[in-house]
Amino acid sequence: MKLQVKNRTRLADPAQRAPETALVCAEVCRKRLQQGLRFAVKNQKQKSAFIKAVSASAGRVLFLLLALAHSSQAAPVEKTVLSKGTVYQTACYTLRGAEVGPTVVVIGGMHGDETAGYLAARQLVNWRITKGTLVVIPDGNPPAIKSKTREGKGNLNRCFPGRADAKPGTLARAAYELFQVVEKSRPALLLTLHESRDFHANNPARYGQTFTYDFKELWPVMNAALERANQSIKTPKHKFLHLIRPFETCPTYQAWARLHVPSTSIETSRTLPLKTRLLYQTLALRAFFDEAGLGYEIPRGKP
Repeated sequence: MKLQVKNRTRLADPAQRAPETALVCAEVCRKRLQQGLRFAVKNQKQKSAFIKAVSASAGRVLFLLLALAHSSQAAPVEKTVLSKGTVYQTACYTLRGAEVGPTVVVIGGMHGDETAGYLAARQLVNWRITKGTLVVIPDGNPPAIKSKTREGKGNLNRCFPGRADAKPGTLARAAYELFQVVEKSRPALLLTLHESRDFHANNPARYGQTFTYDFKELWPVMNAALERANQSIKTPKHKFLHLIRPFETCPTYQAWARLHVPSTSIETSRTLPLKTRLLYQTLALRAFFDEAGLGYEIPRGKP
């Protein structure tokens, strides 16, 4: 089942066609310039005058068109800082593709002892997005990651949507700044990356190898990605399962309740080797990206 998500970007916006138009024009100018230079080389007496004319007109046009095209196309990774100057200071990365497409937000590291989650999120920063936009916050809870504990200075994952009037450096303010990224991005999907102490199939109180989400109406969306991810997982016990378990103060709950953004936690089991967990996190991410229509290229040698 193909993931049906509403693309909030206006496909008909002429500004979004500017890069393509600029590149076409730039290519025409480049070919005309090459032809003219070849002609000028054959006619040495006219060479100086031709080059001056090109420099004064076509050269300027070509430069401006190329500048427009490159500024509107896939830009280098954009980095912003959240909770600046506090213990919760963390980086947010935005990767934009050249082609219009969906926006997906990924948050890792909400719990510091869930290593595969934040490592998988960190890897995404090195991917190349070709279609749509990927927003990544790899280290959602820096104090917890630094101390290698679940909560660090508190369970940030239970503080959403946070409070704008909270003091900087508090859990409520850190949660607010994280949730503002989701609210401003208005994504097609929100994915948070977690781990659990055991397989949910072994212990119903645990979450390992599940997509854990808050609302049953999201089942069709989650099932499409779940089935896609499980196609690449050979061991039956390792395949992802559905788990609908609402947590009202989690970012996934708030994203759907407030913004109508389909959201889930991707949970792997810490009983597995780290390399395997990282692979499963990546397979799940790719399944969601593919279903949503986010285009990407993975660096060679990565899962």
